[in-house]
Amino acid sequence: MQLASVASRATASLGQAPSRKLWHTLPRRQCWGAWLHHPTFAATHCLTTHSSRSCFATRLNSSIRPQYRIPVSSLRMGLLYTQQWHSYLWRHQLFDFSPVSNLVFALGRNGPGGVQLLGTAFALDKPGLFATASHVAGTEGQNLVLAFKPLAALHDYQDTGDTSIRSFPVQIHALDPFHDLAVLKADVISTSSVVVGGADDATVGTQVASFGFPHADHCRMVLTQQDAEIGARVLIASGGIKAKHLVLNTQARPGQSGSPIFRKTDGRLVGVLVGSYAPGGGGGISLGGVDPHTLHQTTHAVSSEYLSKMY
Repeated sequence: MQLASVASRATASLGQAPSRKLWHTLPRRQCWGAWLHHPTFAATHCLTTHSSRSCFATRLNSSIRPQYRIPVSSLRMGLLYTQQWHSYLWRHQLFDFSPVSNLVFALGRNGPGGVQLLGTAFALDKPGLFATASHVAGTEGQNLVLAFKPLAALHDYQDTGDTSIRSFPVQIHALDPFHDLAVLKADVISTSSVVVGGADDATVGTQVASFGFPHADHCRMVLTQQDAEIGARVLIASGGIKAKHLVLNTQARPGQSGSPIFRKTDGRLVGVLVGSYAPGGGGGISLGGVDPHTLHQTTHAVSSEYLSKMY
């Protein structure tokens, strides 16, 4: 998957910071910083009435009332705000995840009545290999398929009334029940450019995005993006082995198990969604098929670093 940087294009439009000797000839778009932070200047509408290169020169040299002229100190302050915004965009650049529709699939099982959807899987960076949560794939892996609908981009409308799907068979390539991970193999040549990282690449507060099928277990196949931030990094023991997990500040559904978790700044894979924390193993009651103990914004994702040891 090629992840094109939206912010890199946005920041490029701001241009390069001008020399300190050219305070009076700032490009129009860099006038924006001074225009925002100088109420007196706002009334002159410099941004809409002057050309890009002569915005300040025309305003300062025209025969207007003196009170509308901009002191050099204000221009420097405006440039400072512009440079700070430029730096902010680079630090918080967001990638275009629209091609993710070509690498995320619904995992299902073929049966007498058709394909029963189980959860989510996604393509790895080697041909024919896919990853999911092991509790979704099961231990035997009989009749497993990866299902999808043609979707050019994530931003396209998805027809919920269209129940037709396409699928291809997969087999279990490797299982890691201690980390709740599974690698699947299919006789296809498709691959992705996913960069596999891990929980060490996502500190608390890191912005992440997950992609999956929240209601796949109810036969609703809608690829959905959920944005969240890392709320905590925890160690969870399973079989005497402690594994790194990320706590996401969002609520998840069973169909999202196996979803990839990407860091939004560079598209690096940092985790695989494995479920919600349920204290005591469940609440003992069910409301609409949902355990009330899982209705909280502490979704867990296992570190994706463990995947790299499985293929």
